[in-house]
Amino acid sequence: MTVPTESKTSSVPTKERAAEMLTRLIVSAVESDVGEGDPVSASEPHGLDTRAGSDLPPQAAAQLQEAFRVFTDASTRFSQHYALLEGRVAQLNLELEEANARLRLNLMEKQKVQEYLSALVESLPIGVIGTSPKGVVESCNRRAAEILEQDAAQACRRSLEEVLRAAGASAESVAEALAGERRGVGAVEIAIERPSDGRRRVLRVRLVPTALTSAAEPLGSESPAAARVVLIEDVTDIRRLEHQADRNNRLTAMGEIAMNVAHEIRNPLGSIELFASMLQRELAGDPSQESLAAHICSGVRCVDHIVANILQFARPQRLNASEFDLRELIDETLVFAEHAVRHKRIAIERGYTRRALYMKADAELLKQMFLNLFLNAIQATPEGGAIGVESIPNGRTVEIRVWDTGCGLGPDIIGRIFDPFFTTRRKGTGLGLTIVHNIVSAHQGSIDVENRPEGGALFSIVLPKRIPRSVEDAPVSAFGCNDTRRSDTWEG
Repeated sequence: MTVPTESKTSSVPTKERAAEMLTRLIVSAVESDVGEGDPVSASEPHGLDTRAGSDLPPQAAAQLQEAFRVFTDASTRFSQHYALLEGRVAQLNLELEEANARLRLNLMEKQKVQEYLSALVESLPIGVIGTSPKGVVESCNRRAAEILEQDAAQACRRSLEEVLRAAGASAESVAEALAGERRGVGAVEIAIERPSDGRRRVLRVRLVPTALTSAAEPLGSESPAAARVVLIEDVTDIRRLEHQADRNNRLTAMGEIAMNVAHEIRNPLGSIELFASMLQRELAGDPSQESLAAHICSGVRCVDHIVANILQFARPQRLNASEFDLRELIDETLVFAEHAVRHKRIAIERGYTRRALYMKADAELLKQMFLNLFLNAIQATPEGGAIGVESIPNGRTVEIRVWDTGCGLGPDIIGRIFDPFFTTRRKGTGLGLTIVHNIVSAHQGSIDVENRPEGGALFSIVLPKRIPRSVEDAPVSAFGCNDTRRSDTWEG
């Protein structure tokens, strides 16, 4: 049995042509099995060719036609569902593109917020360090790197304890800072010695739990919520100003007492000197008794000299401001100390700028200040040692450092070194550094003292290059910076 070929001009759709071909193949197979090979005709329904004498059994033909009808219906439904699926895919693609656009916009907004917060943290005036649950530094802003004198990248991935120790903090102070949160202390102040110059700084360290952190979890806990934010602030200048304010109050109170006592002593002292002089004249014929009266007069004059010095220091003076070169003023002052320098064979090291450093201040008072500092340094320096002076311009101010190579100062001495009448020498009056302190304060400056890492003491004076006009007109007392009282208040 043969299957007729499909006409090239047929207008049957592609899916129906496929069905027709399949029908012909099936019919051909059935006819070969039956043994009657009449060709299939396309005139029958669904393209079934059943020429005369070669028809299939009626039941088989009906089943076959029903099968092709089901196939055609299924193919039609498949085409419809495929069209619906294509539409749904197109809609999902559109929704996906819109979701991707929203996601990109959200990511951009989050990136902007993250950059803003990073810039905000970087611009904070205090150091901010972020630690992991194990206490490892994860982030470090610019101010923290400046305070700790470490590179931010180097500080990261190291433990907080290592970072603080590298900044110059002792093991005890680091342990105290890390344990402060558990004790509920809050901020803990620790002292460090800067690796760059060895100078002492005071840092306030506070460990702040994050929002998910329990305060009871210590630093280094394995809990994933045990991360901390560490706030570090350099409070050295604040503590120095507080110390200076306390020192000024103490000096003012002590000066008031000293001046009142000196004023009250001078009146009866004059009477004692008068009567001792009269007694000395009456005992002129008795050498043994006359010498005793002479000793009385000499002692009275010595006491009067001390009282006169106190009143002279306490008497308010007005600053006589003039413009001068600081380098020349320091060199002129060193000339007055040249004899003591040669006597002890002390070397003088100068650290000036090459350019002239002009200031407007009271030149005579500054000479007195420098002379007291130089003599104090010479007396503290052993024979064959060295003293140094250097100036460091800094905008509207200038820092002057005077140092020596002596044995340095003990902690108890540093706290009292500017107090009136405090001295460590047998023949000292204890007023030299008090005068230095108040001359600096009169010029709206500051002075501090500390021990050098190489040995010896270091006095750091910060003065404005030009004192304000209001300071020029204010009277200056040796015991209290600027005194608004009349200059004749303390006349003896």
